[in-house]
Amino acid sequence: ITRCALLTDSSLQALSEKCTQLSTLLLYACSGWQDLGVSCVFQNLKNLRVLDLCGSRDITDKAFEPVGTTGMPHLRKLNLGWCPHLSDASCISIGAGCSSLRYLYLLGNKQIKLEGITALSKGCPLLCGLDICGLCLVEDRSKTAM
Repeated sequence: ITRCALLTDSSLQALSEKCTQLSTLLLYACSGWQDLGVSCVFQNLKNLRVLDLCGSRDITDKAFEPVGTTGMPHLRKLNLGWCPHLSDASCISIGAGCSSLRYLYLLGNKQIKLEGITALSKGCPLLCGLDICGLCLVEDRSKTAM
């Protein structure tokens, strides 16, 4: 569904309720939704292995709360590049609920700091690819955490 400007929270909610066996959902460069739609994806699509939310400019840490509480046990690849309102809280939720995560893209998310990177390193032991380009609050000491 890449680059579809007509998607809304209601669209994502309906998709997540009707297509519960999806394993891949690519929503790159679609920005018509906010936290509600993404929360529904996390609540209803427990078989997801790949999720691309790159460029979702309006989502916040609130969208990731279900990840930390109910988990995403099969998620292997998550693209959160250019989601500017995400912070350490999202990383903490991901670390708590995505233990099978292998690739995470955080490109350009300027609110993420050492606390978030540390939570990811502790909660995602299979992580082998992490894109943190443009994270100006992540310092050299974050490398030790990884």
